[in-house]
Amino acid sequence: MSFSDPGTGENYSTQRIFALNSFNFIAAHQFLIPRAVNYSAGMINYFFRGKIDLVEDDDNPGNYFLKNLGNEPMTGTFALYYDYDDASAGTVNNRKLLISWDKTVPANDRVSVGTIPFPSDPAPKNPDEFMLDRKRERSSERAPSRARW
Repeated sequence: MSFSDPGTGENYSTQRIFALNSFNFIAAHQFLIPRAVNYSAGMINYFFRGKIDLVEDDDNPGNYFLKNLGNEPMTGTFALYYDYDDASAGTVNNRKLLISWDKTVPANDRVSVGTIPFPSDPAPKNPDEFMLDRKRERSSERAPSRARW
């Protein structure tokens, strides 16, 4: 078998035929897909790397702390949301702001936020599920941090 290189016009001859088939793709998938998943996970971790939590004060029940689980201080508006369903409007999974705080939480530390009112109007879809969100204030920080419990 011979073929001509369209770029140079040179002629080549070989006894082998080079082609891709399903075996090539299966072999490539075994290492390409895990690499793509790891790359994607790394990008998500980079942009959403802040780790925050809302924990109850063991010494003073009913009071809560914002807990920074990361190695960098966090400054911004921390907001607590909950989901509710609005049967009259026929909508589901609506989100409502419950309370927010402007705080700075040092790295690997916590800051008191006091008591948190229980949502009643509208009633939460799942009374034990809330979402804590932080909107950053300094441009040197890279991304918002979210915690869900």
